[in-house]
Amino acid sequence: MDRVFGLFTAVVFLFTALLAGCGPLPGGEATVTAVTSVPSGLTITHTTSSSVILTWIPSTGAVFSYTIYRNGVEVGHTSNAGVDTLAPTTFTDTNLSPITTYYYSVSSATLLGEESDRSNPVAATTIAEGDAGPPVATVNQTTTSSITISWIPSGVVPYLVSYRIYRNGTQIAATTGTMYVDTNLSPGTTYTYTITTSTESPQSTQLLATTQQSAGGGGSTTTSLKAISTLAGTAGSRNGSVDGMGSAAAFGLPYGITRVGTDLYVTDSSSHTIRKIETSTGKVTTLAGRNNVRGSTDGAGAAASFNGPRGIATDGTNLYVADSSNNTIRKIVIATGEVSTLAGTAGARGATDAVRAQASFFTPRGIATDGSNVYVADSGNQVIRKIVLATGEVSTLAGKAGTRGKTDGIGAAAGFYLPYGIACYGGRLYVGDSCNHAIRAIDISTGLVSTLAGTAGKAGIYDGFGTAASFTYPDGLVVEGATLYVADTGNSTIRRIGLDSGEVVTIAGVAGSSGSLDSSGTYGTFFAPHGIMLLGSKLYVADTNNNTIRQVSLDML
Repeated sequence: MDRVFGLFTAVVFLFTALLAGCGPLPGGEATVTAVTSVPSGLTITHTTSSSVILTWIPSTGAVFSYTIYRNGVEVGHTSNAGVDTLAPTTFTDTNLSPITTYYYSVSSATLLGEESDRSNPVAATTIAEGDAGPPVATVNQTTTSSITISWIPSGVVPYLVSYRIYRNGTQIAATTGTMYVDTNLSPGTTYTYTITTSTESPQSTQLLATTQQSAGGGGSTTTSLKAISTLAGTAGSRNGSVDGMGSAAAFGLPYGITRVGTDLYVTDSSSHTIRKIETSTGKVTTLAGRNNVRGSTDGAGAAASFNGPRGIATDGTNLYVADSSNNTIRKIVIATGEVSTLAGTAGARGATDAVRAQASFFTPRGIATDGSNVYVADSGNQVIRKIVLATGEVSTLAGKAGTRGKTDGIGAAAGFYLPYGIACYGGRLYVGDSCNHAIRAIDISTGLVSTLAGTAGKAGIYDGFGTAASFTYPDGLVVEGATLYVADTGNSTIRRIGLDSGEVVTIAGVAGSSGSLDSSGTYGTFFAPHGIMLLGSKLYVADTNNNTIRQVSLDML
């Protein structure tokens, strides 16, 4: 059951703190209003011959429950269990007929029963009875005498089926899990493996795996082949800010990530803390804030408080945090943990350009710095802001406050739609324009905004060049040289963009398969990753809904 990856628990994307949802853009632009939004991103996650699992991105506002409709008729609902919980955004519809197409939509409602419009419908077709589809398999680890393989089920709920493992064409085992260790093998020998379901679905792609050579005198040598692995935290754990080593540590919806040297710093958003991770050991500690204590207090370490921190950036000496629910930008001195408010006033929502506390923000998300200035994706205002560190002066670089749009242009002539992630490199800003499903670029010196990849309003997972590629709610970005890496949150994948060519390639994760599988190749899975950071040949990912920090070894992909 642990391998279901929380699909039967509350599936919570971090879009819930926004007061403006991802709805259609009538006429290309509209004024944002703080109302409960229509659920978006409705996706069919799994199907069997008799069931369908749906997930969606939470609505914004005072959501108490969701109602699920099949073919226009209500078939169920999910609701929150208390003030501090969120209504689950996943639903399993059962007792369906094989090889039948159904149409689903979802609406949200307040505690008083005020219901939103229904989402755009999506179609789901159940599979034939007994047809589970081929599993997607990969090799995880080899020793001199063993090979470990794992797989992702295709089109089925994992616990409803069992699997048969074949070595060199002969069945050697059966299991209800999604991992198998084949033992008592010969050193330096190549074996072939395929996986099928107990109902004899088509077999998985054939795998080749070679055991390690004997280490001159015996002993078992182990070589990890995992290109995608978990550095800290345990998938499915919701214990909040627990310090510890590796899997013993716990997070509460980690969101933003940056690095200083070989240390990572993470905004642990639902725990309202800032965490530090040593990449060499996996040791996790809390730098500032206290677990589950909301606030806006300046101070050192645990004496300071945050409220839903999201983006984080560094100049090497200080950390800069988009303290989203406080509508402020905070500064942390790394050496001392001293927290101060750089700009904005807690509780004062707005779009005022001014100096320090006189300026105002509206649910700021992404943040980046070039050492002299801090740049903020001021999501609720649909704009990109600039803060001069020397003076604290806040100005609007691009977009028009209160107006969402998708237009390329200079300064206020350009439009954004809930910009989330932001990265700064070589005199340009790169923006994950989330609800436009596009990656935008901004020339800092002129304020000229252009679209680098994706097409506004068209969600998807297509690799390709420029606007021929597609994303679904992209967020975190990191750039190095001529390469931009993107946490494609809605697709639960990691994408790569060549800045010279505009080519978009999916390098990790399986679109439509949310999970926490570590893997030797691209078939590892993520669950709504948001933050992303590069250190040498490794990408570090804040795998938000898994409550883990993942590691992607680029040289092994």
